[in-house]
Amino acid sequence: MLLNTHRRNDCEIYPLIIRVVYHRRKSEYSLGWKIHTSNFSADRERVVYSSTGNLKRKDLGLINDAISQERERLLKIFAFLQQNMPGFSLSQLMDKYRMERNLRYVDAFIVREIERLRQEGRSGTAGLYLSGLYSLRRFLRGQKITFRELTYCFLTDYIHFLRMRGISENTVNMYIRNLRAVYNKAQKQGINMGCESPFRELKLQTQETAKRALCKHDIARIVSVDLSSEPLLDCARDLFMFSFYARGMPFVDIVFLKHDSIINGIIYYERNKTGQRMQVRVIPPLAALIEKYRSSYPYVLPYITSFSDRTSYMQYRYALGNVNRLLKRLGRRLHLPLVLTTYVARHSWATIAKEEGFSIASISEGLGHTSEATTQIYLQSFNSEVIDKINEQVVASIGRHI
Repeated sequence: MLLNTHRRNDCEIYPLIIRVVYHRRKSEYSLGWKIHTSNFSADRERVVYSSTGNLKRKDLGLINDAISQERERLLKIFAFLQQNMPGFSLSQLMDKYRMERNLRYVDAFIVREIERLRQEGRSGTAGLYLSGLYSLRRFLRGQKITFRELTYCFLTDYIHFLRMRGISENTVNMYIRNLRAVYNKAQKQGINMGCESPFRELKLQTQETAKRALCKHDIARIVSVDLSSEPLLDCARDLFMFSFYARGMPFVDIVFLKHDSIINGIIYYERNKTGQRMQVRVIPPLAALIEKYRSSYPYVLPYITSFSDRTSYMQYRYALGNVNRLLKRLGRRLHLPLVLTTYVARHSWATIAKEEGFSIASISEGLGHTSEATTQIYLQSFNSEVIDKINEQVVASIGRHI
């Protein structure tokens, strides 16, 4: 660490830089501070107090901590490259250093997280992070902030900005939860935060989700309506009922479900959202839908035709929007009491199961946002055969209304 005094000036204030010499080649990188010569100890490579300098006492600790952090960062990168990239060049070392140093900016760190999520096949979560990033950028108006600047006051200003734009409380909460997850991950990776978590004292408002469940009679009407002359609407209805027959199976898990995941009359799948492993017995109406759409494609339903992760995710997003538009049209035709979407099947299954007398502990009306985590904990403790019996009774109760 040293001051870059190549360009002399009368005020004797120069940029603080880090100089790296490797295989007789030299590279320099500015750390962003301009410091008076009297404030810098060349022997100790640290800033010190001087009555003639331009630094205040309170700034010394901050800058010295940053100097130590940058030195440690470089040494770690050097050790990593020695082990994983023998024969690396100085430019490769400095490129990696610049990239990692850039991660102290919230924006850059989120971008890297989005890429990581996409590589892991978690395109849905990546999409939520991207939505939050666009929102944050609108708030910042082209400015960049480091994690040190992500303070309690910053967060409250950001939340106020979102609410003034009419963003729902649930969406505000999602943006803040994802931002907190990014903050925690950056902290674990050793990025300098400067203070305790700004999320510690943050209080978020909650908003009850609007009613999303249909009664048995309305589900029966969806089953029995004649859509034979409208194949697209018929297919959307079938997907909705597939979800209902499969104990509220989420849309994303249905469209990516493959035939080889059905073994001996049981569907085995892993929830995209939580990673939880699920198994559902194929009851007769579910088997009929599987056979109705059987084709040469590996997927059970005709929505995904690509084997590329990127393309298949785009097909999923298009299918979700298209199916929900068709379901809304069907709901209006049947004069249903709520907007019909794929998620209504999940809520309706849980509600009807409760009406059939099953305990909240076993199925819960909390398949919604406010208690889904607790519900899954309860569901995991039940034998799958017990849950399948519940499903059979729920589906049978619909038949009594047709």
